[in-house]
Amino acid sequence: LKVSLTDISFLDTLPSLLAASIIAAARRAFGLSPQWPDNLELLSGYREEQVGHLTTMLMFHHRLSVNNDLQAPPRIVGAVTNRATDKDMSDDYIERITRVVNENAKEEFSERKKFYEKLVKDKECSENLIRTQNLDVVSDSVKLQKHEEDIQIWKNSIYNTNQKIEFLDEDIHELEDKLECLQNKRLELSLDKRSFEGIVQEKSAKSRVLKQQIQQKQEEIGKSRQNVETIQSQINNVFKSKVSSDPESDPFLSHLEKQ
Repeated sequence: LKVSLTDISFLDTLPSLLAASIIAAARRAFGLSPQWPDNLELLSGYREEQVGHLTTMLMFHHRLSVNNDLQAPPRIVGAVTNRATDKDMSDDYIERITRVVNENAKEEFSERKKFYEKLVKDKECSENLIRTQNLDVVSDSVKLQKHEEDIQIWKNSIYNTNQKIEFLDEDIHELEDKLECLQNKRLELSLDKRSFEGIVQEKSAKSRVLKQQIQQKQEEIGKSRQNVETIQSQINNVFKSKVSSDPESDPFLSHLEKQ
């Protein structure tokens, strides 16, 4: 810390970066491992490569200071007094600077602590959100699998239905062919029926004519029979008259009797 306050090469260095480098140099000087653990990186906000060059410079000045103290010759009393006075002034300056640095470091540490707590809280919220989303994903995955299974089942049903429709279409085509054949047969039968009806009508007309002719002939036959009966009656009468008078006198009647 004293080296960083007395060396002008550290004037433009950020206090937080310088403090982090001092901690890293102290851990290196005491042989602590790891030199820059993860918790220090998280608290300070600096990575090990960011504090590495400053740590090397601090260790270099520290070694020079130690070597100078070991190799310095003994001083006279007056010089020792002046050195003590200078040392007191330097210590007072260092103390004040240290106090300012500590205050700045405390403020920065407080801010970083708040930022760290906020990050931890955000991390917990994010992890809770991730767990919730994972549960939702698992639930949705189960639902998706169920829907996909249902879809596959309905696809199979659609395929089976299409097969049935194709079979029915084939049956319909066959029935249509049969229906067309039956309709043709019906048309043929209708034509035959008309032909038969014509024949029946023709025959009926002929039958009516024949009936009329038969009736007329029957009437004529009846008339003829009546005539025959009349003639027969007349003949009988003639025979009676002739026989009663003289049966052998008329040769014609004799001939008729023989006949």
